[in-house]
Amino acid sequence: MNHSESITKISSALSIAWENIGSAKKDGTNPHYRSSYSTLSEVIEVVKKPLLDQGIAVLQPTVSEGGKEYVETILLHVSGEWISGRTLIVCAKPHDPQAQGSAITYAKRYGLQAICCVPSEDDDGEGAMDRQKKVKDPNAELQALGSKKQSDW
Repeated sequence: MNHSESITKISSALSIAWENIGSAKKDGTNPHYRSSYSTLSEVIEVVKKPLLDQGIAVLQPTVSEGGKEYVETILLHVSGEWISGRTLIVCAKPHDPQAQGSAITYAKRYGLQAICCVPSEDDDGEGAMDRQKKVKDPNAELQALGSKKQSDW
């Protein structure tokens, strides 16, 4: 995280804003993973008024550094104080504008959620866990196969 020399005023404003920032509804659906998620629009909707009420604007430019692309989420206070954080843009298909746009939107959403501490309605952390899928009982499969006629195979 980066910040201005002083963050006294923005810190105070953020603590007041945070009292009014709720969780983001999971209003989007990913058909490939059959999961739901909070869209960028929903995250913006949750933080916009509480931040603006405290004189905080959000900027999210893309920046390049060290051969990598980032979305930098900047919270800018009317006092001139600011804090920022970067989210790496990970594009699944290089040189594909559609994929690049999706990767930027993804980085904006997670960058904004992270810097404003916005949870999604229910924690989808299980999806981020590297757990092995539940192994089926091999005996149950054999019993099921045994109950079928060989012509059903």
